[in-house]
Parts: sequence; C-alpha cells; structure tokens
Amino acid sequence: MCSVLLYQQGTIYMYSMPKVWYRIRRNQVVILIVVVFSLLYYISLSSTLREPNLDITRSASDLLKRETNLASLPARDIVNAPHDYNNRNSVAEYIEKRLEEALKEDKGTGCEIPKLDPFAPEVTKFDKDLPKVVCYGVDWVKCYLDECKVVPEILDSTSDVVCTYNDIIYESDDKYTIGPPTEKRGSDVYPLIKSDHVKIKCTGTHENSILPAKWLGHGVGFRSTVTPKPPPEGRENTYNIMFLGFDSTAKNGFIRRMPKSYKVVKEIVGATILNAYNIVGDGTPAALFPFLTGKTELELPDVRKKLRNKSSLDVMPFIFYKLKDDGYRTAYFEDMPWIGTFQYRFNGFKNQPADHYLRDFYLEESQNGKRWGSKSKKYCVGDTPQFELMMNITDQFFKLDGKKFCFTFIADITHDDFNMIPTADDALAVFLTNFMERGLGKNTMLLLFGDHGPRYAHVRDTLQGKFEERLPLMAIRLPDDLKEARPEAQENLDQPIPKNRSCSEAGIEPHWCSCLSWEDVNENDPMYKKAAQALVDFINSLTEDVRSKCVPRTLQSTSWVMHKRPNNGVLTFVEAKDTDGYVGKFGKRVKTNKEDYTVKISVGPNNGVYEGSMTYYVQEDKFHIDARDISRTNAYNDEPSCISATHPHLNMYCFCKEFL
Repeated sequence: MCSVLLYQQGTIYMYSMPKVWYRIRRNQVVILIVVVFSLLYYISLSSTLREPNLDITRSASDLLKRETNLASLPARDIVNAPHDYNNRNSVAEYIEKRLEEALKEDKGTGCEIPKLDPFAPEVTKFDKDLPKVVCYGVDWVKCYLDECKVVPEILDSTSDVVCTYNDIIYESDDKYTIGPPTEKRGSDVYPLIKSDHVKIKCTGTHENSILPAKWLGHGVGFRSTVTPKPPPEGRENTYNIMFLGFDSTAKNGFIRRMPKSYKVVKEIVGATILNAYNIVGDGTPAALFPFLTGKTELELPDVRKKLRNKSSLDVMPFIFYKLKDDGYRTAYFEDMPWIGTFQYRFNGFKNQPADHYLRDFYLEESQNGKRWGSKSKKYCVGDTPQFELMMNITDQFFKLDGKKFCFTFIADITHDDFNMIPTADDALAVFLTNFMERGLGKNTMLLLFGDHGPRYAHVRDTLQGKFEERLPLMAIRLPDDLKEARPEAQENLDQPIPKNRSCSEAGIEPHWCSCLSWEDVNENDPMYKKAAQALVDFINSLTEDVRSKCVPRTLQSTSWVMHKRPNNGVLTFVEAKDTDGYVGKFGKRVKTNKEDYTVKISVGPNNGVYEGSMTYYVQEDKFHIDARDISRTNAYNDEPSCISATHPHLNMYCFCKEFL
C-alpha cells in the first residue's frame, strides 16, 4: 500500500493504492506541511449534514415484518487473509488486493455518508453521567515557563519552607535518570535549565502546629536552554500549528457529550468541522502515523517489539524533524506513557523526538502507570486534573518565542470510557476561548481532532456506534493572516470533494469505509411491495383534507426499489484478528435500526409517476417520509384543477374526481 502527497505548480496530487493519481485542488501548500499530513490518509466528504425532517410518519404495522435477506449476501472480502500476520509484506499484499477488488466495484460510484443524529436513542442509551474529576490538596510548588517556585498560599501558612529539586532527565523512551538535588528556601526560584521536568520534595512547619509538614510532587515547564534553529530565508514568519487531540472521540460523540466546547468551536473559534472524516485503520497508531509522518505503518520501517527488533522510530520521517529544520520550536505531549502510541507495540524513540516531550515526566510521576490503579488519584497530577495539565502546558508553550508546532494528545479520560469526557468540557471551552482572546487565531492553525470513535464500548455493537468509530472529530481553523492573504485557502477547506470519490480510491479498506451504497431490492423481498405501498399511502395522506375533491391513488406498478446500506465489511466487522490491527475479524451482521429506501412507482388514476425516498424504522415498523423527498416525473396537466386555487402545494398529488 502506498500513499503520498506531492506538490507541483499549485496543485496537490494524492497517490494512493491502487497506484492511480488523483487530483485534489489546492492553490498553494499554504496550510503548511501539517495539513498534508493531517488529510493524507483520510477521506473528507464534506456534504452538509441535514437534520431529518420527521414531520410526517407513516405506519406499516398492518403489513408483514420484514424478512431480511442481508445475511444471504456474499461477503465483500474475497481475498484470502495472510497466514502469517507478522509478515508485513504478505499483509501489505493482502490489503493491496482487497483495495484492488474494492476499486473494481467502487470506482466512480462516489460516497454518501450516513446522516447520523448525534442524539439518536440507539446511542444515547449508552451515555452515563459520571462524577467529574476532582483533585484534592494543594501543590506547594508550581512551575510556569522556565521557573518553579513555592506558591504564595503555602508561604503564607508555612514557615521554614525548604524544597529539594531533582531534574528528571530523558535518556530514551525506556530510560530516564534523576539528577542531583538542588535546595531552595522560601520564595527562591528554581530555574529549569537541564530538563523541563523536576521531582520536588518540600518540608516546613504549618501555623498552629509543632509537627513538621512535607510535600512530594512533580513540576513541568520549559527549560530555558532550548534554542530553535534559524529559519531558512523567507521562512521567518510562517504560521504556528496546534494539534489538540482526544482519544476515542467521534464527531457525534463530541457534539453530544461536549456541548459547551462544541458551541465555542462553532461560534467563537469559527472552525470548519469536517462532516465525513473517515479513519483508515484500527486504533491510534493508524491515525497518528499518517498525521506525523505522512505514511501508514506498513509503509514505514518495521519497529515492532514482538519481532525483537531493536530499531527505533528515530529513522522515520516525523514532522518534528522537518519543522525543526524550518526553525520551529516543537512539542509532543502525550499522556498515559505505559500504553504510548509509539511505545506499546513499537520500540519507541532513542532520542527525544521534539524539543519538549512529556514521556519521562509521566513515567516518573505516574510510577509507570501505577497511579492509574489508584481510585482517588487516577486522573490527577497533584492538585490538577491530568487533562487540565495537558491544556495548561500547551497554553504555556504558545507563550514561548519563535515559530511553534505542538501536538497534544489526551487519552486518560477517554481511552477506557468515553463517558468521562464531559469532565473536560468546561476546561476545553475555556482553553479554546482563551486561544481566541489571546489573538492566537491570527497566526496559528488549530486542529482539534479525535483519532477514532469509541472502540471498547457496547455502543460499538450498534450500527451507529460502528459509524461513529469510523467518523472521528476533525475541526480545522486556519490562521486569520492566511485567510486574509489567500481567501482561496478557506474556500478550499470548505469545498466538497468530488462526488465520485470513493473509499477504495483513497486507500481505505472496505470494513473501515463509512460510505453507503445503493442496491436493488429483489421483487420477492417483502420490502419491495412494502416500500412502494408506503409511498402511495403517504401521497394519499397529503390529500386527505381534500378527499371530497381528490380521489385516493392506487398502486399500479413499481419500476424499482433501492436500499441504501453500509458495505458488508462494516456490518460484519468484529475486531482486529491480529494484535497489530492489520487484518479484520468478521462475524454476524450488526442489527440495523433504520434503513433508507428510494422507490419509483406508477399510480392510478391516469398513471402518475413518482419517485420518493424514505427511512424505515425496523423496530417500530414505520416509515418516515418527507414531502420534500418526493418528485413527480411526468406532467399532471389539469388533474388538480379542482384544488389548484386553494391548495396549490398539492397539485402534483391530486387527481380530481370530476375527471373519473
């Protein structure tokens, strides 16, 4: 599988398996190399989501329950899975063949993304209101930028304060050392020079107590000794870049569970939220490798731990390295290092990948994840929720000098249970509001994203849950200076991609593809007659109030009935078959709660021809039909003359009794 973006003469070309060039309009690579990486392996189908109009509901309860024939359909996967999942060459060949087969079916067919209601009962029934994260106590020492010092509250209540600082020094992703102690008294400042992170121990005497008091904790800031490279000539004033990501966060889940932040994103930040941002693989690495290198895992050197391979990720083309050479100060902030994106299955880095990097801090502070087993302190770093610490340190980073690139990825509150994310709603809303109030929107590109939707929850057993896993959050705000200098940049971001673009053309395997496809319903399927009759019943309901003048319509013939559904891969995907997430495991089809149909019928009297779209709710055995989704495809002439003056909106439905 191969996919890269190339820039040439004002156009970006995407080359993706199976080896076809696709032209994507872009006037300049004005959104910097990050947008290339961020959009590289995802297909964004920016059709505007329209809320379904449910003003008229037709019941079909008097008809037979549908006897679905979906289970009899052949599986899409006709390529034999590789025998050895550890052999990446055979896995890559398998995926390539799958994409080739999919392309034969999909090329030019386009993609229609399902219109998902974020508040559908199918998914909201899994939402739980959990207690917010509250962290107790008071940290004696706080670090800000390149200084650490005792907070005034402690100095006012405690005498003879003495603090010992030990730098936490990064050696590699698997090793850090604790530096020698340095003692500071009272309000003396400890400067961050050798490391961004310190281990701190303080003692003193509280007022009204003869017993000594002590505090143990950790601090994080920015050492003053980092000096970015001089930028190349002409590149002094390029834009800052901020990635802020949340693990397991679907677009719909963000709308549903983060209402304050969503409102800020829409109304204050004014970001463009992609309506159909589709994952390309299983889990976080499948998202972050393309983000940060422009390549999939299979296109990069094999550095998996299980092969006892000692190669590190240092050889990979991470964007940190490219931007350092361009004069950027870089930061990579990720929590939960014991299951780190590039360390859990991989060998990690031997050298710090960015100027500022939190791995050694969290390994020491959490005791390599042991804090995660504590009920009271699980989500806390001292007196601060961990997600707030991540936002605070990101905010501070953008107060440093020079051009800046920051990639922040928050996992602790969402990785295991997405129901925890509302605890961050207030903090994120404030963070994003401050982003705008500080004027960062002028020269900073912001990308707020999820790597994928929830993967370990019961909601994934529903069809909408499967879609939400595949459609994560992606909100992009371009810098004001960029939009002013090149208005076409924002126009490009808002512009829908070609209607004939399909998942296979973008290198997305069928079982990850959220696109819906239309297929003919067999005449022997009960839904063939059921859907056609539902359209007739609906038309008659519209003329019910003028029944004294308009006759009921009757079904004469059905030209076709088509059913819109996800591909078999999505319906039957259970989980990854291998530990690397390369190959899917498939099983029983997930049950669907609603199905979309389109119908073409002829009705009497006088052979009126109609086409209509409708949604069938399986459990309720009801059709939802909107008059705006019905069209008459032949002329009605004088048929409705008896009501044209009083009810012109019913002209295409009414056949006057006087013409019988």
